Amino acid sequence: MTMGSILKQYFNFKLKVKLCCLVIFFPMIVHGEIRHPESPLEPTVNSPNSRIKGKEKSKDLIQRYSGRLSIRGMGLFKGYLLLKGRDIEIDNPITGKIKISYSKIDKFLIQEWKGDKTISGKYVFYPSKIVLKLKNGNEIVHNGRLSAFDKLEFEIGSRRRFFYSFFYLNSGNKKKGASILRSYPLDGTVEGFFWLN
Repeated sequence: MTMGSILKQYFNFKLKVKLCCLVIFFPMIVHGEIRHPESPLEPTVNSPNSRIKGKEKSKDLIQRYSGRLSIRGMGLFKGYLLLKGRDIEIDNPITGKIKISYSKIDKFLIQEWKGDKTISGKYVFYPSKIVLKLKNGNEIVHNGRLSAFDKLEFEIGSRRRFFYSFFYLNSGNKKKGASILRSYPLDGTVEGFFWLN
């Protein structure tokens, strides 16, 4: 063997090794160049009093309150009421809007519903008078609807259910635009909630 043939075999071997490395590692190199870095996941906090997902603000946190939910025709159910945020905003005719922490409320009772005619001809009845009794003994009467109490998520054991403080009735022969007041709802409608300490 001559020196020229030895060098030729050496360079052929070296070229083959380079080609093999290129075939094996090229997809990894290309994939690495195309791949964009991913942001790390936001941490989540699990506590018995809230469900938190990512960057939710405190007003969006779901809070659990132990107590009894009063349902017309069904009685009282003991469990946890799940409410969004830590407080409720109420229109006060004297002081304007006020915020009340849910933890300061002893109970809320709905004393009246107002029915307005819908496009379909039925009446939808929303609470029109809600009494909030506070733990310090004060009482606030809110005339009108509090949307936080329209649809209530309630937890009994491991089950969750939605209960509603509004209901529908057929309109009968009432005039268009006329409202109806009722001091009691249909069976299955929320009438109140009693907080437990």
